[in-house]
Amino acid sequence: MPIKFTDFALGIHEIRWLDREVWLIVQPWGELVVAKLGAQILHYQPKQQQPVFWINSDAQLAGLKSTGLKHAAQPSASIITDKIKPMRGGVPLCWPWFGLHQQDSTQPQHGVARISQWQLTSHTLNDSVSDAAVFSFTPVSLEPFLLGEKSSPTTEFALQFEISVAENYLQMRLITNNIGDRPQQLTQAIHSYFLVGDCAQLQIKGLSGCDYFDKLDNNILKRQTAELDHIGAIDNIYQHTGQVTIVDPLLQREIQISKKYSGSTIVWNPGAEAKKIDILEGGKRFICVEAGNTVFEKLLVNPGESVEIVQEITVI
Repeated sequence: MPIKFTDFALGIHEIRWLDREVWLIVQPWGELVVAKLGAQILHYQPKQQQPVFWINSDAQLAGLKSTGLKHAAQPSASIITDKIKPMRGGVPLCWPWFGLHQQDSTQPQHGVARISQWQLTSHTLNDSVSDAAVFSFTPVSLEPFLLGEKSSPTTEFALQFEISVAENYLQMRLITNNIGDRPQQLTQAIHSYFLVGDCAQLQIKGLSGCDYFDKLDNNILKRQTAELDHIGAIDNIYQHTGQVTIVDPLLQREIQISKKYSGSTIVWNPGAEAKKIDILEGGKRFICVEAGNTVFEKLLVNPGESVEIVQEITVI
């Protein structure tokens, strides 16, 4: 039977959805779904809004086509079969490296946070739509990994992911503590897939005048001379610390995206390559706008130090 989130009472529920063990949070402001694998946000839907995030699910696609604001049903079994494979979409956490590993191509792309099991360690709920509910997650254990030239035991890090959410507002904080005895280099990203009406009809404001590395053109450094629109295949790392706004005429909304402690804004859509990586509808229903610290501004975290990265989303 399909799952309807409206059947659940206010509160936190542990359920299975999209072939994942998840926490479903139902509050007066709307709904939030976080997977136990990777603490990955799979769904955030404020009241009277479309879902904010896209997921690569035929169930979400069918729900959007048929009813607009109705909730997605369970997908076919063919969508997800690999229990360790993160789902494409929502908000994966890229940590402790973004993209491919610099020294070892056998290491998982985008790091180990998204393939590790997480636990909900604390939460605060509110009855008001305007007061934020807060949820804190930590890994049960991190998958082993190699960082730099030497092995980095997972015991050298303490990692925390905090979500604050209210009506039309979502904040995500990823906090890294170096509890080991040696400095560690770190790259990371909050890899948000935003649901849109049609990528080709969007405008993204706030990046005009920024320099960027074009990953589709050998990482050549270029300058963005106008606001982004009519978006096709794109994989740009912008040297940018400010706010951007997704203007979506089809869904008739704007999404403001701000951040802290992030030197890069990554904008990605596979364009025609979407079919090769099994992305539904050719990728036209999402745009990734990510807060990151990439290889172009690696962080050095000394023993006893803590760093964080924050992305804030406001739906208008």
